[in-house]
Amino acid sequence: MNELNSIEMKLKDMYDEHFCCDGRCKCFNDCSKKMDFDYESSIICNRNLKVGKYYGEKTKVLFIGKENTHRSESLTPVEPESFLTQKNQHYKRTKFMLSAFLDECNEADINNYDGYNFTSSNEDTLHKYFALTNHYHCAYKKTVDANKYHGIKSNNNMWYNCVEIVRKEIEILEPDVVVIQSGWSAKEKALKDIRNYFSENWDVKQDKLVGLYKAENKESGRVCYVIGSYHPSFHCWHKEKYLGLLKERIIETRNMLYQGE
Repeated sequence: MNELNSIEMKLKDMYDEHFCCDGRCKCFNDCSKKMDFDYESSIICNRNLKVGKYYGEKTKVLFIGKENTHRSESLTPVEPESFLTQKNQHYKRTKFMLSAFLDECNEADINNYDGYNFTSSNEDTLHKYFALTNHYHCAYKKTVDANKYHGIKSNNNMWYNCVEIVRKEIEILEPDVVVIQSGWSAKEKALKDIRNYFSENWDVKQDKLVGLYKAENKESGRVCYVIGSYHPSFHCWHKEKYLGLLKERIIETRNMLYQGE
């Protein structure tokens, strides 16, 4: 059995634990307290963790924070979309980070990135080597009109209930790098929440750089680096005020990944 098949089987078992046959998460009633929305018309349910077919052949990179506005209750992982065909600018810009962690570019390439343009040497296959998920595996639309921008309405219950699922996804995928695409993840106070992504067997500490974290398994010694990035809706992340700090985290992580080689 290859690694991807093993991942698919473990994910299916895990999702079977968390989701009912109608697609509802076991935490639905808890999350929906004080929320004036019904399930059928207003819930976005997306259990499609995306895993490239070559995931594991290089540095394992997992991105967290890509909302999908379409309901999908499939338990089978699908492959991330190609960077050559995907038009979403935020998605396209993540290839800059992915290229760095897969050692497909050098430090000069990272430093010269302006927030918009970046060409990978393996543009046509890059998406096959990483995985991505969303923190919220279901969320409330602010409007039930499918033709309007719906936005996302969530509460604290949803955050902490969903983090249990993401934690198990991380355990199954065993990433070397986790990129969290949400503004809170790049702040001093984020460490407490970052720890929720790992079980009690992990020791999670903030690095010398704000927005960079190191998780180390107390039993196996395995290390996972966690990068605080920005949410897809944050349209200012190409500005040097934010991009400069992100470059520092990327370079530091890349150096730790490939030190001694």
